[in-house]
Amino acid sequence: MSRLSKIVLGIIAAVILLIWAVSGKYLDLLWYQTMGAATVFWIPLITGPLTKIIIGLVVCGYFILNFLIAVNAFDRIKAVDSYWSNISKRSILVPGLLVSVVLTIFVAAGFTLDWSVIQQFLHGTKAGVIEPTFNQDLGFYLFSYPFYQQLNTLLVIVTFLGLAGTALIYFLAKAFWRQGSSWELWPQAKVHLTLLTVLFLGSKIWGYTLAKFGLLYRESTRLTGINYTAAHAKMLAYSVLTYLLIAIILVLLVSLFRRGSKILAGSLILWMATSVILGSIYPGIMQYFIVRPNELEMERPYLEKHINATREAYGLDKIQVVPYTLRNNKSALLNMRDPALADLRLWDYRPLKHSYNQLQAIGPYYEFNDVDIDRYPSLTGQHQVMLAARELKLNRLPEQAHGWINLNLTYTHGYGIAANAVNQYTSEGQPIFIAKNLPPEADPEYPGLRVKQPQIYYGESTDQYAVVNTRTHEFDAAGDQITEYNGPKGVHLTPFNKLLMALKYSETNFLLSSQLTKDSSVLMNRNIMTRVRKLAPFLQFDPDPYIVVSGGELFWFVDAYTYSSFYPYSKTNNYGINYIRNSVKAVINAYTGEVNFYVIDESDPVINIWRKIFPQLLKTNPPQDIARHFRYPEYLLIMQRDILLQYHMTNPKDFYEKETSWDVPVQTQSGMDEFFNPYYVTLKLPGEQSAEFVMMQPFSPRNKQNLISWLIARCDQPNYGELTLYTLPKDQNIYGPGQIESRINQDQTISQLITLWNQQQSKVIWGNLLIVPIDGTLLYIKPLFIEADRGQQAELKRVVMVYQNQVLIGNTIAQALDNFATNLPARVDLPETETDTDTRAKRRAEIIKRLEEIIKEQQRLLQELSKQ
Repeated sequence: MSRLSKIVLGIIAAVILLIWAVSGKYLDLLWYQTMGAATVFWIPLITGPLTKIIIGLVVCGYFILNFLIAVNAFDRIKAVDSYWSNISKRSILVPGLLVSVVLTIFVAAGFTLDWSVIQQFLHGTKAGVIEPTFNQDLGFYLFSYPFYQQLNTLLVIVTFLGLAGTALIYFLAKAFWRQGSSWELWPQAKVHLTLLTVLFLGSKIWGYTLAKFGLLYRESTRLTGINYTAAHAKMLAYSVLTYLLIAIILVLLVSLFRRGSKILAGSLILWMATSVILGSIYPGIMQYFIVRPNELEMERPYLEKHINATREAYGLDKIQVVPYTLRNNKSALLNMRDPALADLRLWDYRPLKHSYNQLQAIGPYYEFNDVDIDRYPSLTGQHQVMLAARELKLNRLPEQAHGWINLNLTYTHGYGIAANAVNQYTSEGQPIFIAKNLPPEADPEYPGLRVKQPQIYYGESTDQYAVVNTRTHEFDAAGDQITEYNGPKGVHLTPFNKLLMALKYSETNFLLSSQLTKDSSVLMNRNIMTRVRKLAPFLQFDPDPYIVVSGGELFWFVDAYTYSSFYPYSKTNNYGINYIRNSVKAVINAYTGEVNFYVIDESDPVINIWRKIFPQLLKTNPPQDIARHFRYPEYLLIMQRDILLQYHMTNPKDFYEKETSWDVPVQTQSGMDEFFNPYYVTLKLPGEQSAEFVMMQPFSPRNKQNLISWLIARCDQPNYGELTLYTLPKDQNIYGPGQIESRINQDQTISQLITLWNQQQSKVIWGNLLIVPIDGTLLYIKPLFIEADRGQQAELKRVVMVYQNQVLIGNTIAQALDNFATNLPARVDLPETETDTDTRAKRRAEIIKRLEEIIKEQQRLLQELSKQ
């Protein structure tokens, strides 16, 4: 092979390698352009790498400059030491430059300054909140301090390496020697090393200044932030060390004109000794002998700052505390027309998901990934609805159908939704669907569930790219229906883009397939979580999106959060942050993939920074019907709940002693104990005129099982986001979830019923326990399901309730409450008979006998069904 041929092949190989290396980024750019968000591509790409390049060039120049100055010392070697006479400046020039470059690479690679930190610093503004200790605006801590902190770390490392490396060069060049009892330096080396030491000490002085601010995030036993010891010992240490380093710098500058180094050495030793004494020993002594004997009084003002800041950082300062007065009338009857009862959720999403997939998946390649709860208008008012999206599951296609055309051109989308009423079920225990089937049908009573555009090209489990507008027809719903995508185009398949797609996905069909046309395009990033994270990488997203029908179209809603770890005095949670806001709602069109980010909290300083950086991405004023479906996120309420366990105590004495701490109640689910998490419910809150959709979280006292309070998060407009904490009387024992479950399990009628149902290829599944406050009373509801071992399709069989200390059971809510009205132990759809108290034992025996007959008949029917 000729030399020219080798050169040509080398060039071709280099070009192919370059195209392969940049293909992913270039296709990302094309995708961002189709989304109208090219700035989201360019700003992180330019900010991060460009910053590293600039820093790398500056650091490399700093190292090389110091090396070139120091290497001149080798010119004097021949005059002082014949052993080194063979070493020339030229012989170490190349190795020294290589070492400088290698050090630069390590420093730049280890520099962790994120692009978002840089952008927040560049666009930082005042937040309008003053931190009381240093009188700095909150914006300084959120946007400037993180940047300064990391920049100072870089300066300390670079100046130290520059000093150490330069000193090593002078050592090799014999630029210092011992004269009498002291060391002497070559004058040029002395000046050079002195200036480098001044730079290093200057970076340490800046570090001490920043370290004072860093005390605001210091975690101690009682609080986060500056405590008494930090205020009177740590702050003193940083101040003394700062002045000491200034004095050392002055000594260094004076020593340029004096011989000897004893004063300098003594100063450095004094600095290190002071660091140990004032930085560690003195604070320990103060804490043990001064603070510890009278800790509460000493720490009181700092506890107040810590409590207030933590509550502000997590949005707890806006909670309205309201006492909940319980009615004393033990025989008070509940009104079935009360919104809380008329719209009470019985269905649990876990067993309901199996029913959806058994009854409404229809095609073998469709699946419901999750069942969510929302509220929709109906002809009789707003009602809670359980609903789920019917998404495409490609791995359910037959193995022989797993070709490129089927997976990426034919089976491209899911189809429609299913929805059911939260409190209704058939006589067989199945959900009553108010949106169902293919094509989708909606109950006339719920016009808001009518879907005109049922195709779902973007979803929770849609991970495969799709090629649309090809010669291959797309499969649509059931039967032999076909369709063609008519939404916004994806990445257009030009000849060059085909090559890039083939490289990105390792798929030659992009180059060879005859099914592609000039109008074909690729829909990328169809998983909605991937999609929103790429479009807004500066936000944290809720892991639980939910599907919404609005205007006949399907939308995915994803809650988004701004966050920080630099809110002064605030407690850091288990996720490593100490500030969070649900400032953004992401809304994704399930057909077109269009994403809108709506800002709903303009008081959040962090989101206002991002609005300055990406003004076209973040919008305000969502459409009214979209805003109507906003829900307060469970993820956020759980985070606030975990902080509220301690920080409901605003008095420093109570907080210090922890006597009134709370716990999250525990319930038993599938034989396992789990935390009693927040749940959505329709309630008419005390003092309000109408019912509304809210989220509720109960609390128990520390190490006890009774109920002490519950937190309500309002979801409906115009009160969205308002938090109310209802406190219960402390002199009454109100049952908590664990105690209620014990009462239910100890009920003889229910236990016998469960024993009978847990036989012959079936098992009992308990739904979630709900605690519902209604008009000065508390109602506890726990639905009971039966699931066949083979079918994995649960049937809702009974409603178990506890009201006014009575355990009730019935086929419906109304029937269970009727038992309270008639003072019966239970009623399970049996013929009415005498209820005289003298025949109670006889009545119980009849009930049990009748239950056994019902169970046997059910088992017979199940066996017959399994043979069909």
